Amino acid sequence: MKKEWWAHRSVDSSGRVVEVLVGTHQVALVIEFDSNGEIMSGLYRPEKGLLVSVDPRVPKPQELYRDVAYYRFCDFLGWQGVAPVFPWQLEPGDKGVIRPYWKVIKNMEIYHFGKKKLDGGDRLFWRRLALADYIFGVGDRVSNDFLITQDGTQVVDSGFSFLPELNFPYQQSIIRDLYRGDSVDDSLLTDLERLRQDFDPNYVDGLIGEIELYWVWERVRRIRSEKTFC
Repeated sequence: MKKEWWAHRSVDSSGRVVEVLVGTHQVALVIEFDSNGEIMSGLYRPEKGLLVSVDPRVPKPQELYRDVAYYRFCDFLGWQGVAPVFPWQLEPGDKGVIRPYWKVIKNMEIYHFGKKKLDGGDRLFWRRLALADYIFGVGDRVSNDFLITQDGTQVVDSGFSFLPELNFPYQQSIIRDLYRGDSVDDSLLTDLERLRQDFDPNYVDGLIGEIELYWVWERVRRIRSEKTFC
């Protein structure tokens, strides 16, 4: 992944389809681009490729754009490891989102997710993610969402998110559940204060609505007050 290329969302529509990936939930396309002689690969998820809605609170095609909103919040905070994703279209009249595509990956398994083991690696990375999955209301974070790539561990598929509540007793985030009840690091509380003061809602306009944004700020207030992972 050429970080600058993806981070600035400079992908034009000149890519070519090289593979069609068909799953039970969606159809996605692998797109290749020539960036000054370097081949870049992206995973394009068109709106029309969504086959079912995971939850009525996130109807089609909202999950695509909530994935973008999740990335934009994390990008603002400088929380690395969330794969960049942004709106894109393959051809006029077609809409969807695109992110980097890694041809060679390893998936994390359930047994990799022990707190002691994760804290022995990049501790702050995992605690940031636990906090992000809470304040951005993720309701379905599983081991398959973590890809071990040549660019390090990358988090993908955050579209089932921005749910309208303070607690998530019936939803799962394998990371949020792991750290629930722990004290939040001072550096993360500082990040949340910066988010509250400086984040421009226009950055996610059209991706999530006022209700979803309201609950983000309510969860931020709760974390800043209780200073523990929820």
